Amino acid sequence: MTKTIADAKTRHREAVRRWRAANPDKARAAAARWRANNRVHIRAYERRLRESKDPRYIRNHRQAELRYGLRKFGLTVTEFEAMLITQGGVCAICQRPPKQGRLRIDHDHKTNQVRGLLCATCNYFLAFLENEHWLTSATRYLAAFRRELGVA
Repeated sequence: MTKTIADAKTRHREAVRRWRAANPDKARAAAARWRANNRVHIRAYERRLRESKDPRYIRNHRQAELRYGLRKFGLTVTEFEAMLITQGGVCAICQRPPKQGRLRIDHDHKTNQVRGLLCATCNYFLAFLENEHWLTSATRYLAAFRRELGVA
């Protein structure tokens, strides 16, 4: 039997997999050390992926975002899909489908209670409306400008 470099790589990968399965804590610590020591290279690699607009990267990134949101708010995929169907696949505020990507999970920042699904634009602006201090300051600013112009 002829042993090739590909065979050696395959055997090595299998040995590493077995070691990681047998030593999960050491493997996790080694991976954390590697990430800490290679942060600059990781960021450069991620930037190249983002800029390449590779469909695989975009798909995986969106899936990871969704998994994170579901985990953060304690939703299942079934519950998320039910909300999507209930809203007809459109934003709960502007009633339009998202321009790009997917609808975001909207939640109350005080109770963490999920309210619905919003497009990125509505989700962004809703954050300002929820901030009472910002809303009061913005209203005062606009009123002062109108008074200055003599417009009521």
